Amino acid sequence: MSMFGKSKLNITPLPPEDEQAAAAFEPPVAAYAPVSLESTDPNRTTMIEAARAYDETQRRIADLEAGLRNANAELGSKNRMIDELCSLLEHERENQRIAAAARDQAYNERSEALAILANVRSVVDHPDIPLAARGGRKRKPMVETATPEYSPPSPDESDTSNRQVTAE
Repeated sequence: MSMFGKSKLNITPLPPEDEQAAAAFEPPVAAYAPVSLESTDPNRTTMIEAARAYDETQRRIADLEAGLRNANAELGSKNRMIDELCSLLEHERENQRIAAAARDQAYNERSEALAILANVRSVVDHPDIPLAARGGRKRKPMVETATPEYSPPSPDESDTSNRQVTAE
């Protein structure tokens, strides 16, 4: 006997040694009956279908998780690419600002050079007109440059509203 109560061993008694007793003793032989592999139990069929559905769902979940990991990795690489492109864009914008500042400076220098050339041309074209009378820079000349034919008007002569015309 086992410690749990019933014996699990199937012990059959040995046949007696005499022939009469041996003929009377026949061990029990179970008749061969084919075992059906298909169950007619509706609960068993339902459980098998549920197990198949569960396995299919688990495979689908694993596939979706793998797809999610791949999508996250691709998204991370796209974000890095976007960051690099934003950096390049900012660098190009800075280069454009520098070029625009250089262009503006060159334009201003050109304007100043044209103004200087215009002043030089006016001096060459009209050597008899002093620089102070042409409306150039407001500074006192170091040497009086007035010619006898022309003298700049005095401040009270420049006002023409009070001038009286005399007939000669």
